[in-house]
Amino acid sequence: MLKPKKYEDVLFMFVNMDVALELSGTVIVRHNAMAIDIPLNGKSTYVVTGSAQDGFYDGRNSSVGAPRVYARWTKFGPIFAGRWLEEGVEYLFSFRLP
Repeated sequence: MLKPKKYEDVLFMFVNMDVALELSGTVIVRHNAMAIDIPLNGKSTYVVTGSAQDGFYDGRNSSVGAPRVYARWTKFGPIFAGRWLEEGVEYLFSFRLP
C-alpha cells in the first residue's frame, strides 16, 4: 500500500452566482480516498474525506461544529474540480496539487 501524500497550502477556489472565494488548506491523498482540510475563520475547520467512487471523490464534512457540507469532485488534467453543497448553498470548487 502506498504511503499517504500530504499537500499543504493548497489554494481552493469556490464560486457561485453570488460569491467568488479563495481559501487555503491541506489535501491528503490515500489509496482510494482524498481528505480536504480547510481552516474556517479560526473557529472550526472543514474536514471532507472523499472516497473514490466511479471516477469521483465523494464525501461529507466530519468536523464537529462546522457547517454541513457534501462534496463531489474529480480530476480534469492537473485540476480537481467539483460541487460543494454547504447548508443548502451550492458552489463549484477547484484546486490544484503541486
